[in-house]
Amino acid sequence: MLMLCLLPWVPILCPVGIFSLLVMLAIAIIAASRDAIDHLRRLHQIPCTGCAYFTGCQYLKCTVNPSIALTEGAVACRDFAPNSHIQPLCTRHCK
Repeated sequence: MLMLCLLPWVPILCPVGIFSLLVMLAIAIIAASRDAIDHLRRLHQIPCTGCAYFTGCQYLKCTVNPSIALTEGAVACRDFAPNSHIQPLCTRHCK
């Protein structure tokens, strides 16, 4: 009996339900892409590669603060010293 009562509403409810699911999917994709862009902007603020203490070695990336080197914590590093000369990112000792 319940199915007979809902049967006239099925052609209206199905497209509305599908449309609402598509709208929610679009909103979720937009929110995820905004979060990813914000995260990438924060990562591009990491100053380690331009620091005098940055070694580029995979074993010891920074001689002063190795635990925060190349992480988001390095954005506000108090020991940052601008590198006055260009040094190779990795020496033969690190390979």
